[in-house]
Amino acid sequence: MHRLTLHCCEAVIPSERLLVYQVSEGGTVYDFLTVPVPVPDTGFPRPHDRIEVWDKI
Repeated sequence: MHRLTLHCCEAVIPSERLLVYQVSEGGTVYDFLTVPVPVPDTGFPRPHDRIEVWDKI
């Protein structure tokens, strides 16, 4: 269903106005919106980092 919805959106929305966002891409949404990144050089937040979780167990 998701792929069908995406395909339909891509068919009717101009590419310069459509952002197909992957969370793993991090700050690219700011580039698309042409706004500054709020906290530079901090990286993408990972609240459930696998190694950090195992260290706490």
